[in-house]
Amino acid sequence: MKTKNSELVRFSLAGVQYSDYQLCAGLKAGSPVTFTWERSNPYDDMAIRVDYHGTKIGYVPKGPNQDLLHEQREDGIKITGRVIAFNKNNPTWHLITVAVEAK
Repeated sequence: MKTKNSELVRFSLAGVQYSDYQLCAGLKAGSPVTFTWERSNPYDDMAIRVDYHGTKIGYVPKGPNQDLLHEQREDGIKITGRVIAFNKNNPTWHLITVAVEAK
């Protein structure tokens, strides 16, 4: 079991090219993000959307990171996230990197 405020994973967001990240003034390394479970997402019923101040900036990529976050939620563990890298010169699949912590 994870201890308080322990980092679980880091990953680059998926779907950034379909998000509204350009509208996010102030988005930078250290910015907090929130997670929304989108069970009704037509492309992935396990989708986890990542938002910055209510604006969608991408998704947790399918695979082990997505599975881990679902497991944490099912175990009642609160997760938080923050941007650790935002480089507008990177391709969209490496544009925004997020760290996730368990509380």
